[in-house]
Amino acid sequence: MENEDRRTGRGRAIALILLVAAFGALRVASALNDLYIDEIWSLHFASRASSVIDVFSVRHDNNHILNTVYLYFAGSGSLLPSIPPVFIHQRLLSVVAGTLSLGVLAYLGLKRGFIEAMTLVLIAGASYPLVLYSSEARGYAPAILFALFAFALAGRWLKTRSAVILPFYWASVSLGLLSHSSFFYVLLALSGWSVAGRLKSGLDNIAIRDLVLFNAIPFAVLAALYIFFISGIAIGGGTRGDIFGATLHASRMAFGVPGTGRASNAAGAAIALFFFVSGVLMELRSGSGRWVFFALCIVVAPALAIAVAKPEFFYFRYFLVSFPFLYILASFVLAKAFRWSSAGKALYAACMALFLLSNLYSDWRLATVGRGAYFDAMMFMADNAPGGEAAIGSDHDFRNKAVLSFYAKFLPEGRTVTYFDRNEWPENGPDWLILHSVDPGYKPYERTFDAGVEYSLAKSYGFAGDSGFSWHIYRKAVR
Repeated sequence: MENEDRRTGRGRAIALILLVAAFGALRVASALNDLYIDEIWSLHFASRASSVIDVFSVRHDNNHILNTVYLYFAGSGSLLPSIPPVFIHQRLLSVVAGTLSLGVLAYLGLKRGFIEAMTLVLIAGASYPLVLYSSEARGYAPAILFALFAFALAGRWLKTRSAVILPFYWASVSLGLLSHSSFFYVLLALSGWSVAGRLKSGLDNIAIRDLVLFNAIPFAVLAALYIFFISGIAIGGGTRGDIFGATLHASRMAFGVPGTGRASNAAGAAIALFFFVSGVLMELRSGSGRWVFFALCIVVAPALAIAVAKPEFFYFRYFLVSFPFLYILASFVLAKAFRWSSAGKALYAACMALFLLSNLYSDWRLATVGRGAYFDAMMFMADNAPGGEAAIGSDHDFRNKAVLSFYAKFLPEGRTVTYFDRNEWPENGPDWLILHSVDPGYKPYERTFDAGVEYSLAKSYGFAGDSGFSWHIYRKAVR
């Protein structure tokens, strides 16, 4: 019997490892396409820094400090001297962090049971938002990894009060805060969990000392980060949107509900609310005290941050660090249904099939279409321009010029592009016009007029959505 249990345990471990590896490969595949504007912007910050210390002085919301430090060492060149260029090494921090996060989630799930672990790896592994941000050079994937590390370490410390754990916990929280400021949700939740745990066992002098030890350094790091970085931070702009809409969008994205309308948003919100409430109630009944963390991390802390900061721009990705913890609750609820009855197993299978089909389709789009095909578009214009030199204008000087300037250095010899700002256009207009769109479903017109010049659509280069934009390439009409 003991040998049989050992073989079963080994088989389950191998299954989880293979699953994590497969979803890691998915993240690699999604990281092989072109860098987009936000990543290029981060590379710009890194390339301008004369030392690592300089990175900390760039007060900009697109400077995700840990990621920018990594980019400082990774550089802005192509990994291979190839056409097209290869940029996966700039995204390697996120790819590794995203894959390791799945391993940590498997570990956390196994503490509850194999069904929970398998369910959790399937959900988080296939989750389109997690795949998206685990395959681009931003700070979200490292923030999630350090959030999971900190969560696991905090749970261990609350049980053992071992001083050995604290330096690792402090390091995880500090690196998480340097990854992205949304890690504040996790820090507040961990602090609240620690206080609730000590109150439950009695608040004496030893308990107070423990709480100070646990929380002092993380909040000191947060205070320093606020004083020297977050306060007075410049916002790079974007599309203004309402916070309620972004919250609904996050709910829909978290569970891969297809569509973009009110019905899809409402369905996403209902699913998220169901798993959140059901999971928190299960944790509450278990007496573990972790319900405090989940409630704070997923709902209370984000709501508090929004109320205090009153952000002008808000995107669904600002909730991303809370997604894995919502998935943990969902895995608990689904595993309970699986063990409940035959009907529960059927419900489990249906929920998992719908989730996987929807998210894996989006993952496939990301891996094949990418965040934009900017280099290919530039090659097309240069190849079809007299002498290989393309004169280009566009509908957005900052976004398009930044992307063009970055990729121009990777064009082969004999291929060049010249960009004209809107106020510097030639009298008869540039030969090429780029119209960009952040709507992946946008259908461009066959002809357009700009500054009195007629242009005809030559080619369109799409993107998968959420990160990047499409380019619609117009050529000046011959008269």
